[in-house]
Amino acid sequence: LRRPDWAACRVLSRELSRLLGAVREPHPVLEGLQLLEEEPQNWPPRIRCSDACDPLTLESNHTRCLQRIRQALQHYRDLLGSDLFQEQPQPQLESTMEQLLRLVQVSAGGSP
Repeated sequence: LRRPDWAACRVLSRELSRLLGAVREPHPVLEGLQLLEEEPQNWPPRIRCSDACDPLTLESNHTRCLQRIRQALQHYRDLLGSDLFQEQPQPQLESTMEQLLRLVQVSAGGSP
């Protein structure tokens, strides 16, 4: 497995956060997700302590963390392509997410 390009991941992650913050009028379904106390079937995927994403572990063994990040990015990519965003497509958001997903997939050993 290749070592992740952390600098590129950081840049894309910040851009993704910026773009997400600019999305106007989030769909009511998305707003409701934040109110859920329990994660039904781990939806949406979230990073947990057991995913070993702390800085020290990432230096030596990043596979588990990157697999979890890849799972979350794939979930949100699918969400962006769903009916929820049919009326308000987010091409910049989708493009940035795809770029970040490609970086993570290559490093985590997944197929693009």
